[in-house]
Amino acid sequence: MAIIRPWRGMTPRIGKNVYLADDVVLIGEVVIEDDVNIWWGSVLRGDCGLIHVGRGSNIQDGCMLHATTDYSTTVLGENVSVGHHAIIHGAHVSDHVLVGMKSVLLDNAQIGRFSIVAAGAVVPENMNVPPATLVAGVPAKIKKELPVENEEARREHAREYREMAQWYLDHPA
Repeated sequence: MAIIRPWRGMTPRIGKNVYLADDVVLIGEVVIEDDVNIWWGSVLRGDCGLIHVGRGSNIQDGCMLHATTDYSTTVLGENVSVGHHAIIHGAHVSDHVLVGMKSVLLDNAQIGRFSIVAAGAVVPENMNVPPATLVAGVPAKIKKELPVENEEARREHAREYREMAQWYLDHPA
């Protein structure tokens, strides 16, 4: 069963039809909207600032979401897919973004709708990634604009994770 802990009077709020793997940790000022799924080994520490996960988003295995006190918050829009072992530290991620595996997003970075952060990228503090853009590298740099077909691929990826999560919700251990 997921670990859900209050911190200084703030308790995580969890929407409807949310799948939390058994060892997920939610602490403090965390808001999880409806139809979200959070997978094994992920930690959302809302003890230094708000963490808000938008409807239909997925946070895959081993991710860490955190913020910096009085400086940043972590906000994910709707239908965001956060790849395995990613770190999001005080960044704002717009709707339908794919955050690649083992990428790192630092304080006050802004990721535009339908963008892709490549696996292993490090998005520097305060970087603004325009919508429908691929960023990659260490530090991350804009590589190209993405074609309109990318939009449906981003929607489909989030939909696949919602379907997988629904199976787990329908078949509890």
